[in-house]
Amino acid sequence: MTLLSERRQQYRRLLEGRACVHPASVFDAMSARMAASLGFEVGMFAGSIASGTVLGAPDIIVLTLTEFAEQIRRITRGSDLPLMVDADHGYGNALNVMRTVEELETSGVAALMVEDTVLPQPFAGQDEGLVSVDEMLGKLRAAVAASKREEVEAMHRATRLPLMLGGAPPALADKSFLASQGVRIALQGHHPFYAAAKAVYDTLKYLREGGAPAGLKDRVASEELLAIAMRPNDYKRWQGDYLR
Repeated sequence: MTLLSERRQQYRRLLEGRACVHPASVFDAMSARMAASLGFEVGMFAGSIASGTVLGAPDIIVLTLTEFAEQIRRITRGSDLPLMVDADHGYGNALNVMRTVEELETSGVAALMVEDTVLPQPFAGQDEGLVSVDEMLGKLRAAVAASKREEVEAMHRATRLPLMLGGAPPALADKSFLASQGVRIALQGHHPFYAAAKAVYDTLKYLREGGAPAGLKDRVASEELLAIAMRPNDYKRWQGDYLR
């Protein structure tokens, strides 16, 4: 396993480089390990996916900072993949943002983002809207002040570069073009989580309807894939080294 500081330096080199990369949308240790094995340079853990993974809830800000940080720690302890996270609105005002930065840095993130949307949802169907410029500046200053690790500071200073693009139309799918415009991170959505949900449902449905487990042979993970996802060879080696 690489040190967290090394992963953060890897992430900073991406921002300072000339290429545009697609991060892997990950949600647990296994998905992060698989992404790393495929050569992804960085992982992305979104607040919406955290809510779905931890609570089975939609993206309406019902996840707590503690729950978010705990799941991040599970990902970062299980994989060498540098991890960027979407910290929604920072879980409150500028002082809450300071706490968010402290907790997420401790959990091992390489970068975090705080958005300027008014969250959670206002009462009585009021428009969600954006926070004021002054409030957002206060949040960003608080985030920088709370940061204890220089490597994580890159995303706090995002105004230095047009760093990230999310939700872009197909016409902006050319990474070379995006790189020439200064984009270093181009998000692609969170299909792995939704694909995993469908796979679980389809498997349970097949079994519930009387399907034989043997009929799932071609649908389940191979031993080779499980070796990547669960690292059994490492655990066997450790058993030999420390339990005998």
